[in-house]
Amino acid sequence: MRTITDLVRPAVRRQRERAIVARPWQARLTRWGWFVALWCAGVAGTALLALPFKLIIASAK
Repeated sequence: MRTITDLVRPAVRRQRERAIVARPWQARLTRWGWFVALWCAGVAGTALLALPFKLIIASAK
């Protein structure tokens, strides 16, 4: 989307566009970071979901 700043000062737009473009290794690192974060959240969620059952079994003994 073009703004008035883009029309008056095109160098600002070029600088902003260059800042947005990520290097390939940064994009790959970001994707792996999301994968690891979501995997950890899944493991933690599974552990919390299983905890009540573990406590019920432990109390029955």
